[in-house]
Amino acid sequence: MDHISEEHMDYSDIKDFRDKRELAEKIVKHDLEFVKKGDVIVAVSNGPSYGTAIEMYVAKRLGKRVILYSEEEVPTPWPIAFSDITVHDLDSLVSSLKKFEKQS
Repeated sequence: MDHISEEHMDYSDIKDFRDKRELAEKIVKHDLEFVKKGDVIVAVSNGPSYGTAIEMYVAKRLGKRVILYSEEEVPTPWPIAFSDITVHDLDSLVSSLKKFEKQS
């Protein structure tokens, strides 16, 4: 599921949410609903992200499997600690998803 494009929730053009509480709450609620619905969460690490970190934490608390996908170095232990597996390329990601599918 691509929850951003499916629901028209791309907010990458917004640089400051301080005066956008209602929108912020809508986005967070929306994103956490997708975490609850998913069997496996793929966290794309292409830079620090408050949202991705919280989503990984919530997913783990809900007993979800989390795959961290990062082609770049990960300069912090947090996303590693809250993922079940870390992959560095798309082939490994697909392979990991197939493995989890077989385990279900």
